[in-house]
Amino acid sequence: MSATLKTRLAAKNTIQELLQRLLRRPAPSVELLDIIDVLTEINQKIDTTNEPAVMVTHLVAYIRCTASGSQVVFNRDELSLITQLSEFGHLASQVNQDRTDSADKAQFYGCFEAIPRH
Repeated sequence: MSATLKTRLAAKNTIQELLQRLLRRPAPSVELLDIIDVLTEINQKIDTTNEPAVMVTHLVAYIRCTASGSQVVFNRDELSLITQLSEFGHLASQVNQDRTDSADKAQFYGCFEAIPRH
């Protein structure tokens, strides 16, 4: 198994674990629902993207931006998972300095895909 495939699988497992933890929260806010939507979308696409590290970098930026602009607070375990994703995504920062709007949920959806709104 290649190192890239191992890293992709590790990122996917981390995304799934974070997603499951967030889904267990009672009465999620709109912002948390948006984060859950994006995690679900990335979980579905990470196996087929050519640039998983870039995708994860954008994911982490989106999570941080959305959480900081709202009342979403992560516990220690959730923060640890986000940090793991950040470390995986750090690979992308060495290759690609792409700057997107971190707060735009649409960056994770194709032009013909419906974007969930809450």
